[in-house]
Amino acid sequence: MSVDGEVPEAEAAMKELQKGMLAVLEAADALRSTAAWKVLQILLPI
Repeated sequence: MSVDGEVPEAEAAMKELQKGMLAVLEAADALRSTAAWKVLQILLPI
């Protein structure tokens, strides 16, 4: 514990940042998958 509850506030802020970063990573994974699929569609013969 610290004075004025600073530690709990910092932990809450870190959890919010962690949630946001997870969302960004999931969106990046989806973008990579979509891009790879589209490249394969272009490169593979019909």
